[in-house]
Amino acid sequence: MFRLLLPFILIFFIGSLCFSYIKPGFSQIEDLKQEIKEVRVTLDEKKEEIESALKNLEEIWGKVSLTTKNKLHRLVPTYADFDEAVFINHINNIAKGHGMNINNIQFSNQPMDSVKGDYGEFTMSFTVESEYREFRAFLNDLERNEQMLDINDLSFQAKSQDDYGLNSYKLSLVTYWLK
Repeated sequence: MFRLLLPFILIFFIGSLCFSYIKPGFSQIEDLKQEIKEVRVTLDEKKEEIESALKNLEEIWGKVSLTTKNKLHRLVPTYADFDEAVFINHINNIAKGHGMNINNIQFSNQPMDSVKGDYGEFTMSFTVESEYREFRAFLNDLERNEQMLDINDLSFQAKSQDDYGLNSYKLSLVTYWLK
């Protein structure tokens, strides 16, 4: 008798196992497959939108003149094109154009140490001695500089009693480069 009931018990056990564990697992798998299909459809739609926007941007970039592209590249160069020595020499040439010598050059960080997202920073500070009017002209030339830079700190010390006499100015400036 037990031999006759054993197959029915096994079939019942396997059936209940199937309906209680395997069937819900298959349902979850089917739900996940459907969700994956929906995500893929959404990704395909977004991919088309992105490709379209990229194509439009490439068309716009293609219409930009070479002169403007070169100006933008000088404004914020890439790291491969950024050279600290050339930048310092450029600032020094601007200062020499106003009869000033750059002294006490200090670097707060090196470019590879100061990466922030998609751009990096190069910070330097230095001192110059000049009369007030020449220093203002120097600042104006820094402002019109092709490469973007920010003056973070500016201090001065008067060396004479005259309002427009020789003064010592300390500047700290930051320039930027793209990754």
